[in-house]
Amino acid sequence: MAEPVGLWALLALAVLATFVWRLAGVVLAGRIAEEGPLFAWIAAIAYAMVAGLMARVILMPRGDIAWETIWPRAVALAVGFVVWRIAGKRVAWGLAGGVGAFALFVLAGY
Repeated sequence: MAEPVGLWALLALAVLATFVWRLAGVVLAGRIAEEGPLFAWIAAIAYAMVAGLMARVILMPRGDIAWETIWPRAVALAVGFVVWRIAGKRVAWGLAGGVGAFALFVLAGY
């Protein structure tokens, strides 16, 4: 079993590492033009990360949804995308649509 002091030190280092990047974001956020190329690059990276995570969940799931076949996950993703587009690109609505569709598949026994 690890020492409590060592665990607290690791926790403090993790918090510090996260805080440094958050602080840098706060400091730099006001200096980046929303229409500029740097902001466009940051947005592209963020969208790529989300797309990669969605692809991983659909194609290589882990945990409780690993037993599920691919088609309910793919259909739920499509439903979420359609709801997102219809709702004026509101992420919360798209997420609710996709999660709701997947929940219906699970409840129906697919």
